[in-house]
Amino acid sequence: MRRACKALGGIVSVAPFIGSDAMGRIYHQLNADYEPLHALCRFFLDHLGPAHERGDRPMLPFLVDMARLFEEFVAAWLSSHLPPYLAALPQEKVSLGADRRVRFEIDIVIRHLSSGRNLAVLDTKYKNQRFPQSADVQQAIAYAESRACPAAFLVYPQELESPFREKLTYQTVEALAFPLDGDLDAAGERFLEQLLTRLEPKVAALEAGA
Repeated sequence: MRRACKALGGIVSVAPFIGSDAMGRIYHQLNADYEPLHALCRFFLDHLGPAHERGDRPMLPFLVDMARLFEEFVAAWLSSHLPPYLAALPQEKVSLGADRRVRFEIDIVIRHLSSGRNLAVLDTKYKNQRFPQSADVQQAIAYAESRACPAAFLVYPQELESPFREKLTYQTVEALAFPLDGDLDAAGERFLEQLLTRLEPKVAALEAGA
């Protein structure tokens, strides 16, 4: 893609378009291949999103992996908004066993940069549920143990019916929300404030011992 942009940059001008610019075209044998591309362009130019309702325009069917999209969105948002002494590491790979055949990936690891210590693991859950499932809590604990983290957070796209926070022997497991049904910036700020409130005592302890 970068090579294509570089090659075309000197001969193609950048011009604004709206969704209706991709409509009203006559397709025939020579240009029929462009019809699905124009439909896709119209979709994005109109700033439409997938919904459960039937629309009034033809569109190519497609699937969106919302669980992965939510995970990547939370990771990218944290990377842009965490204070400079913390880092959000996505897709942290873990291998277990003598032959390292047991493998999994942790959605997000929060690391204290100056000490190199892992402070928390975040496991995003794009699920509509009232409380955490047992398997999800077990998974978060395993993730935290594998990275020697004192905290594990389950991150949901909506508020749960009631708060969930459990202090175990070596870890604390807690559910946080990054709601997607309103102002994303405001929701992100609330999510970050809650996360940092939990992490700041651990950061202070690390910096005091440095």
